[in-house]
Amino acid sequence: MINPNLYQTLPHDIICTHTNDCATTSFHEHDSYEIYLLSNGNLNFYLEQQGFHMSKGSGLFISPNVFHRSQQPINGTCETCSIHIRSDYFRTLNSLQTNLAKVLISNDRPFFHFQLTEEHMGYFLEKSLELEKSLHQ
Repeated sequence: MINPNLYQTLPHDIICTHTNDCATTSFHEHDSYEIYLLSNGNLNFYLEQQGFHMSKGSGLFISPNVFHRSQQPINGTCETCSIHIRSDYFRTLNSLQTNLAKVLISNDRPFFHFQLTEEHMGYFLEKSLELEKSLHQ
């Protein structure tokens, strides 16, 4: 039996959330791709056997079924945006010429770490807020 605290299934094709409550999470995995952006503050993020200290503008693109967790530093604050895209829906976003997952993730690394400039982060947050709003209509 799968532990429901470790494995999470996505109830919708896409979920987008913004939060300023960066509580420490326990290790978990899910059946979706995840785009995770730290829009303010600092936190530590762990993927399988690797750890990252993330600061404003740091982001991760995470494959399905990768154990991960976040840890907020003591007395730290942060704001995040998380977009989950169900695996079967993500495949519909591919074209005949481009497999998005292969562009972003290699077989030996099931995640991609990136850093956005202030300008690009503003654009990302603007579009992700529009996405979140449209998903709740």
